[in-house]
Amino acid sequence: MIERRLLLMHILGYVALIFFVCATQSSFFSQIFDAESAPNLYLAIVVYIGLHRSFVESVLWIYTVSFLISSFSNVPIGFMLLTQFVVVLGVRAVRDRIFWPGWQYFSGIYAASISVFHLSFYLISIFMEENPAPSPYWLAWLIQILWAPVVGPILHVAMQMMDSLTNRTSVLTELDVV
Repeated sequence: MIERRLLLMHILGYVALIFFVCATQSSFFSQIFDAESAPNLYLAIVVYIGLHRSFVESVLWIYTVSFLISSFSNVPIGFMLLTQFVVVLGVRAVRDRIFWPGWQYFSGIYAASISVFHLSFYLISIFMEENPAPSPYWLAWLIQILWAPVVGPILHVAMQMMDSLTNRTSVLTELDVV
């Protein structure tokens, strides 16, 4: 019974965090900066889940995140699913080759995933849309990447605290990873 309660707290905690970061990204940061250069805060959650959860759980969270943030974005849900799936695959590929625990690694992977997200979104748009996305906003992408070391450690600590409160361990601590 306690395990179910902790799992429910874990899920609800992440859902609340997703709503909080999406509201912050779409209302607070878009008022300060241009909407395109506001930091991709929800992508930090996708990266953290991609790093610390199993592949099946990561895919389930991609669907959950895409559904939850669809009300905050004008991006079609199919594009959101595909781009987040590409990001998780990239994060897991890098994680399987190089990993060390801590916010420094997380911030670096988060910054790289912002680039992967935008490039995959642009390429998917070119190949799948009749009216593809306009040319990339290179300056906005650079600003989002520069935000990653600022917000990455804060979100990493918040997600680690939620995991410790709900007794969730990383899939990497359960495996023998060198």
